[in-house]
Amino acid sequence: MDGDIYEGVWLNNKANGVGVYTNMKGARYEGGWKEDQQHGMGVETWPEGSKYEGAYVLSKKEGQGKYTWADGSTYEGSWLDNKINGFGTYLWSDGRKYYGSWANNDMQGFGIYIYSDGVRYDGEYLNDKKEGFGIYYWTDGRKYDGWWHRGK
Repeated sequence: MDGDIYEGVWLNNKANGVGVYTNMKGARYEGGWKEDQQHGMGVETWPEGSKYEGAYVLSKKEGQGKYTWADGSTYEGSWLDNKINGFGTYLWSDGRKYYGSWANNDMQGFGIYIYSDGVRYDGEYLNDKKEGFGIYYWTDGRKYDGWWHRGK
């Protein structure tokens, strides 16, 4: 026996329906299952304090969900193929915020990034960097509106 425990609906010798799975390292998933894979709505927690609440499709985060990291940072929004994808909000534990589009875990497309000191950027992103047109606002009222390339 490997120490993993599953309690829930069992059909055709597989987890199907609703159940709770806990592995020997302390990770836990409670929610929907299909053919031994996380499927539907569920909550997954890890021993270091991270947590995901949301939709799964065949054991991958997909659809709407919220991930909370152990340091208190959160992402709430769309997921695709286990990655942040689509529209969502990321809040860092140090006070930074990003509201906007994502692709493959990167800020991509239009978004609003607010630094912890209140400085703000509204504009386009490509691969996690400012790219294209955007407006940068300082807290003293100054602003720059123009084109960005590779974050500069």
